[in-house]
Amino acid sequence: GLRYLRGESRLLVLFALGFVLSSVGRNYQVTMAAMSTGPLQAGAAGFGLLSTVFAVGTVVGGLLAAHRRELSLRVLLGAALVTSAMQFVSGFSPGLLLFAVAILPIAACAVLIDTAMGTRVQLDSAEDMRGRVLAAQSTVAAAAGALGGPLVGWMSETMGPALALQVSGVIAVLATAAAVAALVRIRVARRSAQRAVFYELVPPRRSADEPVPVLT
Repeated sequence: GLRYLRGESRLLVLFALGFVLSSVGRNYQVTMAAMSTGPLQAGAAGFGLLSTVFAVGTVVGGLLAAHRRELSLRVLLGAALVTSAMQFVSGFSPGLLLFAVAILPIAACAVLIDTAMGTRVQLDSAEDMRGRVLAAQSTVAAAAGALGGPLVGWMSETMGPALALQVSGVIAVLATAAAVAALVRIRVARRSAQRAVFYELVPPRRSADEPVPVLT
């Protein structure tokens, strides 16, 4: 499975993006608790409200994912960009209600990202390799969770929850932009390779004025 993935650059880009988004961009159980007890001064009741809003957002995201006929790369990258940008914006929230409004689209887009990522990973891999590719994806997700929780917690403790959200949002936005650039480059390279194979199999016609070479 790893040997197969080594030759699938597009899947590797998606795995790298998923790792960044899951590690620094999706640990809202950590950041919601830190914001509730820190800048928002909302306590346990505020954390409960934020958890409820986040749950509602995931339901909305599930309905949006089910409504779409196709979960393309554009949907995945668009949701990643919205989530990352809203995470950055949420760090500036002065009160509990505004923070709750900010995390609602984050939760919805998180479900879109997970659903689109799973769809693309399965459809863009060879049929006999899908199980191994999904196992690799699960490994990446587990590693991101194991690293991201302590990392985001340390950032919230050292620089404050609000600034930690802003820094994490910037990192996620940059990772999304890098993934877009890499996927465009991969697509252009594949099209060039396909054209080269086509012209090799079907050489272009000679013009009427061009002399025909004589075999001797």
